[in-house]
Amino acid sequence: LTLMNILHLSLTKQIPNAVMMLSECYVSSKRIQQFLELPENQPAAQQTAGSNDDDILLALQNTSFGWEVPTTGAGSEDTKLSTLALDSVTLSFETGKLYCIMGKVGCGKSALIQALAGELHLQSGVVERNYSSLAYASQDPWIMNG
Repeated sequence: LTLMNILHLSLTKQIPNAVMMLSECYVSSKRIQQFLELPENQPAAQQTAGSNDDDILLALQNTSFGWEVPTTGAGSEDTKLSTLALDSVTLSFETGKLYCIMGKVGCGKSALIQALAGELHLQSGVVERNYSSLAYASQDPWIMNG
């Protein structure tokens, strides 16, 4: 009788937990599948001609960048909407100098960094890149428990 009570208690606690974990696994696998099915990000065209100064690594001339948001249209075709993130940006980065990007929350610092890395869609303007590779490590906020 004691053995039956122990089995009964453990089964009534573990079966609902197992069902909950399986549903979380299903939702997570669907999100991973959606992410893996996204189209590959096409690298921005590298323009090296036109820059007379070898000290300039990256130059933006009257550029506008936007976020591309995939949406499903009325038919079966997928369309993309672009939301403006940065407008009329002109700047240049030279070798041997340290640059800091500072500003208030929501003013476009992360959008500018993503635009420099080629992760934002260029809507207008000219981007000149005079380097062979670029590394970027984003800062993700996290809080440790305990």
